[in-house]
Amino acid sequence: MNYLEERVHDLELKFKETEDLQKEVFSLREELKRSNSEQFTLIQELETKEVELEQSALSIEKLDESFSSMVLESQFEVESMKLDMMALEQNLFEAKKIQDETLEENSRMSRLIGELQDALQDAQKTIISLNEENTVIKEKLDVANRNTRLFSQKVEEWLENKDILQMKDQFPVNKERSKADDTRYKF
Repeated sequence: MNYLEERVHDLELKFKETEDLQKEVFSLREELKRSNSEQFTLIQELETKEVELEQSALSIEKLDESFSSMVLESQFEVESMKLDMMALEQNLFEAKKIQDETLEENSRMSRLIGELQDALQDAQKTIISLNEENTVIKEKLDVANRNTRLFSQKVEEWLENKDILQMKDQFPVNKERSKADDTRYKF
């Protein structure tokens, strides 16, 4: 009778340990889900930054094209005004008027070129900043991936170790039971 009570008590303890293990496994699975969710969020953020980077690159290309177009347009206008000045050289008043217009246009073009250069510099700074952010996000993603792999390995090792310990705990009980059965049959 005493042996049966001990056996029942042992089984109750093992049942309690199994419940605790199940709770712990559930908790670890939830933590793994959260980790995977964080990884997914970081990947989405990385993709967003890459899209922004591509858009910035396109903006720089457009600014570069605009800048080239403005320079060509400016050169064309200067050449055209030189021809006009040669044609109107006989009339000083007209030459002065064209000269003033040319100076104003050149000033406006210089301002526009300066503004385009400033915009190009700002865009380049933005690209540098986005590249730095992209690098930081990639590093975070690498760390998250490593942590997730390590965590998964530890959980698997922990579960394997628990299974081995449970099996070791069950074998001595089985030997004791077979000895008890042998003694029962001897009576």
